[in-house]
Amino acid sequence: MRHWPHVLTAVLALVAVAGLDRYRHFRFRHRVTSQELGIFSVRGEAGWKSLGGRNMRAAFVSVIARPPVHGGDTQLFYLLLAQAPEEEWPREEPVLLEMLRDFNVDGRVAVSASARIPGRTPYLALQLALLCGFALVGLLVLLVWVADTGGILPFLLGSVLSVLPVPLYVALILWIDRHEKEPGWLLLAAFFWGSTVASLHSYIVSTLLAAILQALLAPLWAIRITFSVVTPLVEETAKGVALLGMVLAVGDEFDNLTDGLVYGALVGLGFGVAENVVYLGRAFKAGGFGGLTVLFFLRVILLGLMHSIWTGCTGAGVGYARERGGAARLLAPVGGYLGAVFLHALWNSSNVGLEATMGPRARLLAPVLFGVILLPGLVVLGVLAYLCERREREVLRSYLLDLVTSGELSEEELRAVAGREKSRRLWRAWAQKGPSGWLALRQFYDALAELAFARWRAAQGRPTSVPEEELRARVRDLRERVQALGLEG
Repeated sequence: MRHWPHVLTAVLALVAVAGLDRYRHFRFRHRVTSQELGIFSVRGEAGWKSLGGRNMRAAFVSVIARPPVHGGDTQLFYLLLAQAPEEEWPREEPVLLEMLRDFNVDGRVAVSASARIPGRTPYLALQLALLCGFALVGLLVLLVWVADTGGILPFLLGSVLSVLPVPLYVALILWIDRHEKEPGWLLLAAFFWGSTVASLHSYIVSTLLAAILQALLAPLWAIRITFSVVTPLVEETAKGVALLGMVLAVGDEFDNLTDGLVYGALVGLGFGVAENVVYLGRAFKAGGFGGLTVLFFLRVILLGLMHSIWTGCTGAGVGYARERGGAARLLAPVGGYLGAVFLHALWNSSNVGLEATMGPRARLLAPVLFGVILLPGLVVLGVLAYLCERREREVLRSYLLDLVTSGELSEEELRAVAGREKSRRLWRAWAQKGPSGWLALRQFYDALAELAFARWRAAQGRPTSVPEEELRARVRDLRERVQALGLEG
């Protein structure tokens, strides 16, 4: 009797094979529309299985999907339906009904459809994993930074002064993407990746490579190569990995050049904050409050967005690749990364050369170097941000215009959401109805933007994670809420 589990398994396998053999398989390939895609992405496997629970005659229902490949590559998913009379087909799924009728499906079928399936990343699990990872790496960074700066007091002073202007810099970066807001947790993840994972990785790898070069080369050449070549490559790679990870994990939240600028700048800002803690702590340890003040003005105020400029180049390349096909999908990220490394290397090598000839007085030329090296990069990214913002306003106007025709949106509301009146109307809502009025109007504008950009992505043949009808229903509900509060949308 000890072999009974194996015998039972064999019997069950034979029964399953016999049951599957009774199916009459009609295979056809069908290009799924965006409406159908919305149904599949919303209901998912668990939703289809629950259908079998409601109707025992349609008891075998499941959707099996291969993990979607980034970029919306064509996928195959299989919908297996048990035999059920037509009158018992799921009435709440009209598209499925139409699809079954079109192909005269009766009885047990196997349907193979070709579609662009959007990824449904388990964001809660990802958020928890990032939280635990950042906490662990952040603790290691704290221990290493305290040791490097020479004690608790230098570390605390460096930390406070490094963080002081961060809210202003973050507001400036987020202003770039003021029409289509990104998830707050993802913005925080970008910042903390730069300040923990990327900074610790760069510190360890750069230190090891510097030690190797010191052993192989003369000290002066080892220092020059470390700062001019090794450091830019290591640091920009560590920061750029975060952007690639976002594309792979949450690609539906990273889909254009504007997103790349924002995420790249935040990763760079986080890295710069962590780096400044070390430099400011060392300055206090060596020169007291005088040295700390000078370096605070140079690195935190004048050069506070230095790493944001560099990693913003990488982000712009990755974001542009998300919009385009063909060779741009490879060339744009590589070009952005190389641009970041070049600007970083040019800055470091210039500083190394000046310090070799002028000593500590080379710091006085930091504003000159900023104007010559960093300012042009900042201007280029600023122009890109302006062009992206103008394009986003055009997307809002173009893809929401039909709502005005249908009466779902007024011309004033369209001008507000697609123009520069939105901020003024939000502040007016706050003045009239307080935080609840501001929040209601803000959610209404965000829902309109989400609908417009979902249509824009669909027009480009890219997947959308939420069906259009669901987005339009949300817009109608929020508009009614705004009108009920007596606010001007």
